[in-house]
Amino acid sequence: MDPTSTRVVDRVSDALGLDPLDLPPLYDAVDPDALDELTGDGGGRYRLSFPFAGVRIHVSETGDVRIVESEAE
Repeated sequence: MDPTSTRVVDRVSDALGLDPLDLPPLYDAVDPDALDELTGDGGGRYRLSFPFAGVRIHVSETGDVRIVESEAE
């Protein structure tokens, strides 16, 4: 399975119909290494939420990535 940070970029690019390289850098929104580390073992009970590329991302402790709403401009 791909790292959570990669899945976030892939899901957002698919949802927005953009090439992943056309998105802003993920590290402007969240530390990709920390995101991958947090979701790597699934041992915690948490959800992480952050804005990225005009949408809101929710990531569960298991690494499930959801786009839940558009950010207001």
